[in-house]
Amino acid sequence: MKNDANLVNARTGGTERLAHIGALFGKVIQPIAELHAGDIGGVAKLKESLTGDTLDDKGSLITFPKVQLPEPSIAYAVSAKTRNDEDRMGNAVHKILEEDLSLRFYRDPQTKEFLLAGTGQQHVEIITSRLKKRYSVDVELQRTQDSPIAKPFAARPKCRVATRNKPAATASLAIAGFA
Repeated sequence: MKNDANLVNARTGGTERLAHIGALFGKVIQPIAELHAGDIGGVAKLKESLTGDTLDDKGSLITFPKVQLPEPSIAYAVSAKTRNDEDRMGNAVHKILEEDLSLRFYRDPQTKEFLLAGTGQQHVEIITSRLKKRYSVDVELQRTQDSPIAKPFAARPKCRVATRNKPAATASLAIAGFA
């Protein structure tokens, strides 16, 4: 890939012009003229491409399968701190969800709370700090009692366990190989 190349987005069919290709070194983007197979780089200012899209030459469109990301494992109730934040929260969360495909944002039908679900507590906290820094949306996180996100042990097989003093009880297996 070279600077000033015109590529087609396989998902939308739109054309993208690669104006600023760079090699990524932490927070620093070093401008480079081209990327070769196996190189990792970044492109700025794409019009309609999103995370997971495939860019290709006009003559040979190849679509790669979507990356299978883990399902979120923890959910927090999210509420805006002020009325102003509440008005801006929808657009800001929508933009964040486009960037990070492992996040989920939905409303719990039982508690009527908005829930933000991620792969862990730190993941959700980073997203809330990003909401504040990038979009000036200040939100509060609260732990929910019944998180509708399935816990890791919920899908494991059940077995009957009997002890000397108690009748058989249902227990969850957490042994490797029985998942």
